[in-house]
Amino acid sequence: VSFRDQSRDVDDDDVVAWRWNFGDGSTADVERPEHAYGEAGTYSVSLYVTDAQGVESEATTRTIVVGNGIPVPSFILRDPDTLRTLSDALIGGEVLLDATGSYDLDGTIARYGWDINGDGVIDETTTKPTYTVMFPAAGEYTVGLTVTDDYGSTASTTATFLAVSSLTTQRIIETGLPDDETIAGAVVRVTILISANAILNGLGVTETVPEGWTFASVKTDGASLKNMAATGVVEWVFGDRLDDSTANVQREIQYTLTAPAGTPAAERQAVTVRGSLVSSSPRLNEPIQGEDRITLRKTLPVPVAISCWNVKTSAIDLSLSGKIQFDQIQYAIGLWQESKPVPLTNDSKVDLLTLQDLIAYWLTDRSVFDPLP
Repeated sequence: VSFRDQSRDVDDDDVVAWRWNFGDGSTADVERPEHAYGEAGTYSVSLYVTDAQGVESEATTRTIVVGNGIPVPSFILRDPDTLRTLSDALIGGEVLLDATGSYDLDGTIARYGWDINGDGVIDETTTKPTYTVMFPAAGEYTVGLTVTDDYGSTASTTATFLAVSSLTTQRIIETGLPDDETIAGAVVRVTILISANAILNGLGVTETVPEGWTFASVKTDGASLKNMAATGVVEWVFGDRLDDSTANVQREIQYTLTAPAGTPAAERQAVTVRGSLVSSSPRLNEPIQGEDRITLRKTLPVPVAISCWNVKTSAIDLSLSGKIQFDQIQYAIGLWQESKPVPLTNDSKVDLLTLQDLIAYWLTDRSVFDPLP
């Protein structure tokens, strides 16, 4: 509590001394004292002042009521086994709500009320500062805490946490063309990145193979492979533990899909790749996230076909797509001069404007998928 003297001397002398009595046995001799009361209650505070002539006043008093201080709530998320502080919770795994950071300046915390679903209603009341919960699904959860001190005063706070999977996955599809497009007979590379957010024992991976496409394994990263591509499914299983606290936290599976040969019936035909990750401990079954669609094109635009033309093999090679090379310019000039159709373009020919664009792409070293300067 802060006190301030407002005394005035009738002779306009200065007030030079102060004698405070705070009513709890404590005193002070300064003009503006501060005093902390150790207990709630009603106190009679008195003040005597002395002027420059040495005359002391009679006492003036004020009665103040010191109430109960408001408690301060605070809590964090912890791993119940290691007590490690967590920023996110794992789906289906127990986490510890730890309110030991809450305090009451003039007493103790008597009760902790937990609002688990953020609806403003206390779901559980404990006398201990910790409470174990489990979040069943992925998403954002707002948890509320209301603390009550030994005088009955309450205060509340909330914190928002994310419930995330024990795994982080991403599927990357590389075709050589924008929007994961490809052509008949071309090879598509698929990469599955797996990162553990917890200790995982017995991790399995399943991927579907589109009908008519050919599967080939490139990298298993320690997993055992069961190739059932003829039935449309491929499986991998890891025989060791994935541990988020060690270097053994990430895995990478790679495979290729070769598009069916022959001319597609439609100009664009999309196929979907689906997959899931399954673990026995903790038990989970979740879809693989990331890219999942490949579009098979019947034809290509002329600039794209020229940029993908392998002069040495006289065939379309999607790994060459993008920037125009000198030998491809020579090839395009020859087609222009002889009015021959460009392969895989539905018999389209190189006209003067297209040839000018191709030369500009070559001279500016830009990809045909980007605009010219």
